[in-house]
Parts: sequence; structure tokens; C-alpha cells
Amino acid sequence: MVFEVAVAATDMVEQLQTWGAAEIMVVAGARGVGSVPEDVPVFYTRSGGSTVMQGIRAFRASHEQPSPQLRTAVAAFDPEGEARVVGTQFLRAGEAVGRPVYGGRTAQWARLEDK
Repeated sequence: MVFEVAVAATDMVEQLQTWGAAEIMVVAGARGVGSVPEDVPVFYTRSGGSTVMQGIRAFRASHEQPSPQLRTAVAAFDPEGEARVVGTQFLRAGEAVGRPVYGGRTAQWARLEDK
């Protein structure tokens, strides 16, 4: 699952575990302040910017053009390519690191929202 801040993933990780998710990996731009998800691997893209919008764009780009390190981490976590990505409002619909994204913004939504 993909979150800009790892701390924001904590509740979702707990919910997915309640629903029976076998394995979960969190990909985040930064840690944030508070409790991070326990007992799941967290990969930090370290994306950021000097403004909020630059940070959001860098975070999105870190998933749309994943680094070799992110590709390696995801491949080690999910060698069969069966994982699904739970996205955020900043991630576009489609795929991330070769896996389908659920919850990302469609191109139509992005055109409406991007003013």
C-alpha cells in the first residue's frame, strides 16, 4: 500500500489485517510523526520538495517512475507479481511498480481537480 507518510498507513494496515490480508508492505515518502505500522516492511522513497505541491508531485513521481531500489524491494516482497496497491488521493489510477492500483485518482478526476 502506498502512503505519502508511513504513519498514515497504520489504521489501514490494521484494517487489512482484520480482513485477512496475508502480507502487507507499506511504501511511503516519509515516516511522519506517530506510530508506524508494526510487523510490516516499510520502504521509504524519501521523496520531498520545498513546497507542499512539489512534495506531492515528487511522491507521485517516485511511484510512476520507481527507483531501482523500490523495484527491488517490491520484487523481493512480491516475486510472483500478485500484490495489489492500495493508493491514496495523490497516486494515479493504473499501476505502480507493475501492480494494479486501487483507490488512485483517475485521469478524469485529475483533470477536474487540477486547477
